[in-house]
Amino acid sequence: MLICIRSFKTIFLLRYWKRCSIHCSQEENGCVHNFCCWHSKLGYPMAAAIEMIHTYSLIHDDLPAMDDDDLRRGKPTCHKQFSEASAILAGDGLLTKAFYTASLSKVDPSIQVELIQALSQYAGCDGMIYGQCLDIQEESDPDPTLEKLIEVDLYKTGKLIALPLAAAALIAHHPEDRKIMNELGE
Repeated sequence: MLICIRSFKTIFLLRYWKRCSIHCSQEENGCVHNFCCWHSKLGYPMAAAIEMIHTYSLIHDDLPAMDDDDLRRGKPTCHKQFSEASAILAGDGLLTKAFYTASLSKVDPSIQVELIQALSQYAGCDGMIYGQCLDIQEESDPDPTLEKLIEVDLYKTGKLIALPLAAAALIAHHPEDRKIMNELGE
């Protein structure tokens, strides 16, 4: 089966959550049998929010002030196809809409807050954005170290890989798995 690499984060979230939910006990969440905890639509808002974050990051990464790319996957980048201002606004719109979309998750309010916090942590200054800052710094370094390149990858890419897994653990009521999910992203 071919899996589009662009959607693997969403697949991680839904598959891990389904696995956790199937193994929940009958007492958890008022289950009548072991499979009742799995309801695929519960994970959709967070999965969509993560995809919005990823798309915004690609739009902004392609901008002249960042990587200044003309093409992405063989097609003109947003700022080339439309305008730089349109690309900035499109990215900003996706970023803010992601938090609204995550808030639509039909989970316990305390879990909802944790999901939104995770979205901010993994995508923000402690995650992907920090990785982008490191990436920009490394571009001016004529001799970057392997350790620095690994650190860039950990934050710029790894945090967005860990995010859907951590979110799935929260949705499936397995917060103890969040540390393991972070390690997978690293």
